[in-house]
Amino acid sequence: MKYLLKFALLLFFFASCEEENGSPMLRIKNVDSIDFEEVIVRNTNFGALAAGATSEYKAMEKLYRYDYIELITNNGTCIFQPIDFVGETAYTMGKFRYDIKRNIIPQFEDCFVELEFVEE
Repeated sequence: MKYLLKFALLLFFFASCEEENGSPMLRIKNVDSIDFEEVIVRNTNFGALAAGATSEYKAMEKLYRYDYIELITNNGTCIFQPIDFVGETAYTMGKFRYDIKRNIIPQFEDCFVELEFVEE
């Protein structure tokens, strides 16, 4: 019985490590002065994020230095829309962070996302 318990604990430990090490882990940092109601990267929702806060890590299928980002605030929606990933190498493992904030262009009244990629 004692060996079965040890085996089960080891199996759980390796299974939990495999998920984190088998795919890139991403978190989001809000470097803006306002709260974000919702942050979506590709199809992954990171939820609400207060000004200055950092989200929990989420596993991503693959990760680039930039990606599609939808940032929803009480003032509207800002989008970062890449055209393609030509010349980019996908990260398949490791921990990373996107530091994001709004970039509003007054003469066009458009809102874009400024993004800084950080390897952690």
